[in-house]
Amino acid sequence: MEYDKILSDVLGRKDFLVVGKNVVRTDALDKALGKARYTADYVPRGTTLLKVYRSTVPHALIKSIDTSRALEVPGVETIYTGADVTGNNQIGYALPDQPFLNDEKVHFIGDPIALVCARDEYALEKASQKISVEYEELPAMLDIDASLSEDAVDIHEGGNIALTTKIRKGDTEKGFSEADVEVEETYWSPYQDHMYIETEAAYAVPESGKVTVICNGQSPFLIREKVAHILGWSLNQVRIIQALTGGAFGGKDDLGPLVSAYAAFAATKLGKPVAHVWDRTESVSYSNKRFPARIKYRSGVTEEGKVTAVEVDITLECGAYANRAPFWLWRQTAHAAGPYEVDNCSVDGRAIYTNKVYGGSFRGFGNLALHFAAENQMERLAYELGMDPIEFRLRNVLRVGSRTTCDQVLDHSVGIEQCLKAVRDASDWSSHREPVWEGTKVRGYGVGLAYHGISTSRSTPDWSAASLLLNQDGSVTYRTGIVEIGQGSPFGHVKIVSEIIGVPLEKIRIELPDTDSTLNAKPTHGSRGLMLGGHSRRQGISQAQREHGGVRRRVIRDPK
Repeated sequence: MEYDKILSDVLGRKDFLVVGKNVVRTDALDKALGKARYTADYVPRGTTLLKVYRSTVPHALIKSIDTSRALEVPGVETIYTGADVTGNNQIGYALPDQPFLNDEKVHFIGDPIALVCARDEYALEKASQKISVEYEELPAMLDIDASLSEDAVDIHEGGNIALTTKIRKGDTEKGFSEADVEVEETYWSPYQDHMYIETEAAYAVPESGKVTVICNGQSPFLIREKVAHILGWSLNQVRIIQALTGGAFGGKDDLGPLVSAYAAFAATKLGKPVAHVWDRTESVSYSNKRFPARIKYRSGVTEEGKVTAVEVDITLECGAYANRAPFWLWRQTAHAAGPYEVDNCSVDGRAIYTNKVYGGSFRGFGNLALHFAAENQMERLAYELGMDPIEFRLRNVLRVGSRTTCDQVLDHSVGIEQCLKAVRDASDWSSHREPVWEGTKVRGYGVGLAYHGISTSRSTPDWSAASLLLNQDGSVTYRTGIVEIGQGSPFGHVKIVSEIIGVPLEKIRIELPDTDSTLNAKPTHGSRGLMLGGHSRRQGISQAQREHGGVRRRVIRDPK
């Protein structure tokens, strides 16, 4: 099989006992029986609970915050506002535009203003109803056109455009002059919620000059960094233990640091453990969403089916804060022509602030909306030419030697053409081109093509890391910062470990990521968990075997 050949090329073996085989995950039984422990399962009875008090208006200056009546509610222990932050009251990811606790201005309904700490949920709710905030309301910019209008009120200092992107390749004016057919359309991509089964949660325990946080997220080391930043502490004063996480899809990459920072901040100020667990309403209402976007697309093509030019204008809606919009928008800009070689490309992108819940990481980081637009364009061009959609795509698809929208030369291993041809042949495409009506339903075959960059690489190479401990009884302890969020990447790692060193899977224990004892493997996002993490395990073990003739306690790190 082709799959076995790929594995053989990677691992240098032709026969496999574990990798590529159907085996039972070592965590499966505990999860099926409800014995697996998620963040909220670590919280003891009687722990102080935390609730975020949020803005009730979308855009306003804060004139005053009165918590006196709320502090009188029985069971309330304390309430913190931005004035209590002694470290850094800023938790913006890419841009410093997101206060940890807003004490000067709010930017959307749900903006955090205060942290209420109490002994029970009833007291939290009662106290939240008694907090009084005096606002000087400002006009709310609730869509991208309102934010871009001449009379728009600035949501952040400097205007409502968070950033812009731009690509110019070739000469689009010349490209369109050579086209026989043009197609122009505007596409919209809406908000989308991750809707993971487990809501956001963190449990913080203060010590002398240190705090330990058990939490869900996607990068324990990013969480540590943000918690330390808010507290104004050194990294070695913050310990993050990543619990099993019940779904993430990108959302907990952004919210893991924020929720953990709330719990850690309150716990260190109060001097006792604090739990912060969102309910479903809070999660749906205030968690970051998939960034909405409006994409204006113009494409030109010759009668022979060669795309001569594309002109793309992307307007991304940030919401109240930029968060990861710079990386999201650049991803869309870079992929704007789709997986096709187009000699003439003009791409402009803008990320716009509005007074709504902010966007953030989501599966398929940036590319779903873009490829939705790009593939609709390709389908319409094929229709206008009267050409088979697969044949049309094959005439334009990226190959070895092609240049991408960014003018990068693909000098090896592209594979899109071979993939498309294989799908065409396996599906008996030519026999299913005509739709079949079945009463009021119609059935038919369609085709879509996309490409997506993985990993976190930007200006520097990506890498991963882990440690492998061989115990006296022959069992193995495996530690990695790649986290289990339901996808099973760490288990994929130990399959590779088991294959190479010959220790059975049941003799390999995967420990929870712990920033005090686990190496930084970088975030679990961008489809890098198994690709980068797994490859570093294979390469690291091979290096250890070469140097020592066996596997000993050793850091496994892949500089690639």
